Amino acid sequence: MTQISKRLFSSKKPYAGKISKQAAHWSSYQWIILILMGSASTLSFADRVNMSVVVPVWIVKYHLNPAGAGFVLSIFGWAYAVGLFFAGPIVARWHQKRVIPLGMVLWTAATWLTALIFSVPLFTVTRSLLGLGESTLIPSNTRIASEIFERGDQTKAVSTFYAGSQLGVVVGAPIAAFILSRMGWQAVFLVTGAFSIIWLILWLPIYRPDKEVIPETEGVPADAEQPGGAKWISLLKQRQTWGLMFGQFGGLYMLYVYVTWLPGMLALQHHFSILSAGWFTSLIFLTSVVMVLLSGWLSDFWLRRGGDLTVVRKTFCCGGMLLSTISIVIAAYTQNSEIAIIMLILAISGHAITTPPSGALSIDLVPRHTVAALFGLQTFFGNIGSAIAPLVTGFLYARTGSFQVALLTTGVITLVFGVGGFGLLLGKVEKPVSLNSAVVEEAIR
Repeated sequence: MTQISKRLFSSKKPYAGKISKQAAHWSSYQWIILILMGSASTLSFADRVNMSVVVPVWIVKYHLNPAGAGFVLSIFGWAYAVGLFFAGPIVARWHQKRVIPLGMVLWTAATWLTALIFSVPLFTVTRSLLGLGESTLIPSNTRIASEIFERGDQTKAVSTFYAGSQLGVVVGAPIAAFILSRMGWQAVFLVTGAFSIIWLILWLPIYRPDKEVIPETEGVPADAEQPGGAKWISLLKQRQTWGLMFGQFGGLYMLYVYVTWLPGMLALQHHFSILSAGWFTSLIFLTSVVMVLLSGWLSDFWLRRGGDLTVVRKTFCCGGMLLSTISIVIAAYTQNSEIAIIMLILAISGHAITTPPSGALSIDLVPRHTVAALFGLQTFFGNIGSAIAPLVTGFLYARTGSFQVALLTTGVITLVFGVGGFGLLLGKVEKPVSLNSAVVEEAIR
C-alpha cells in the first residue's frame, strides 16, 4: 500500500473507541429519524417502480417496442449514477439538511411532469431529473447513520433505510397497478409524486443537524483529525474502493433487472394480468424487506459478539450474491410459474442479505468526513449497473422473445462482479484511521 492508502484505509494503532458488546438504547429522536430515513427510501423506490408497472401498457397501447422500453427504463439509472458521483461531495460540502429537501422537490416535480403526455423525449428528461433528485438521498442517509448511531448499531441503521427501499417496491407496485387499472397511467405518477411532499412537510421541522451527533472518536483513533472531504482521485487509487464499486455493480445490475422488468416479465413471459403482476412483484420484494432487516441485525449481533469485521462483512455480502446467482440461473430455465416465483424470491432475498453490510462498508473503511465521498463512488459505479440492466434486458428480450438469456446474463454479472468485488478485490476490511496533516493535505489536494 502507498502511504495515503495505509492512512486512508488501514491502521495498526489502537482505537479510542470499540464496538460495545451491549446493544445501545436508542433515543426517541434516533427512532424518528430512522423511520423518516426509511420512509424516504420507500417513496424514492415507489417513484422508480411506477414506470415499471406502466411500461407493459405502453407496449400494448402505444406499440412501444421492448428495446425502446428498456431505453426509457434505463434513463433513470444513468442520471442516478451521474448524480451519485457528485452527490457525496455535495452532501459533504452543503450538508444533508439542505440537500435532502432540494433533491426531493426535484424528483417530485419530475414524477408529476411524467404524467403530461406519452412522449419518449419527455420521459428522457423527467426520468433524468428523477435520477438526479433521488441521488441525494442515499449519501445523505449514510452520513446521518454515521453521525447519530454508534458503530455497533450502524449496520442496523443502514438496514432500516435499505428495507425502506425494498418496501417501496412492495407497496409501490400494487398501488401503481391499482391506480393504473382504475384511473389510467397518468394518475399513477400524479398520486405517487404527492406523497413525497407530505414527507418533506414532516421532515423539515424534525431533523436537526447538530442534535445527538456522536463524537468522531467513537470507533476511530483518538488522534483523528477532521479535514474536508477526500477527493475522488485519492479514493480511486485504493483497492478497497474498487472492490466496493465492482461489488455494488454486480448487486445493482441484478436488482434493477427486477425493479424495472419484473412486472413486465410476469406479464409477458408468464402471462399474468397487470394487476396480478403488480401483486406478485410486491410479494417477491416483501420477503426482501424482512431479509434486509434480519441481515443488518444479525451482522451487528455477530460483531458485538466479537466477530471479525472482514469475515462478517464478506460472509453476508458474498453469501447473498451466491444465493442470487444460483436462483437466477434456475429461474432462467424453468417454465413453471410457481417455481419461477420461488426462485425470484430467493434471488431478491440474496441481494437483500448483501445490502446492509455492503452499505456499511463505506462507514467501516474511512473516517466520517470521507464517508459521503466514498459511498458516492461506490453507488455511482454500482448504478452504472442499474442503468445498463434494463437496457440489456430489453434488448435481449426483443432479440430472443424470451427472458432466459437476459436472466443468464444477470447471473453471470452477479457472480463475477458481486462475488469477485466483495470477495476478492475488497481485501481486508479495516476501520477508520488517523490522518496526519501532511497526508491529509496530499490526499485532498
